[in-house]
Amino acid sequence: MQLFLEAQVARLAHDKFGGEEQLQEHQRARADAKLQSKLRRREEEKAKEQKEAARLARIKQRIEGERAAAASGAAAEASEEEEI
Repeated sequence: MQLFLEAQVARLAHDKFGGEEQLQEHQRARADAKLQSKLRRREEEKAKEQKEAARLARIKQRIEGERAAAASGAAAEASEEEEI
């Protein structure tokens, strides 16, 4: 593990980024990129949830349609048996 003096860190940051303002700008840009990444991921998750909800709604509608068709078919068969 290496420990650095604050002056060494400040000098290295100044050499790398060209000054305090550029360092702060770099940090701000990284924070903005991180925030944008989180927002994009959240939007993707939301879209995925909506897509799944729509898929489940279609399945539910299909099942209800099949049940209704089966019930009406059973009712039709029952009325035919009564007529015979």
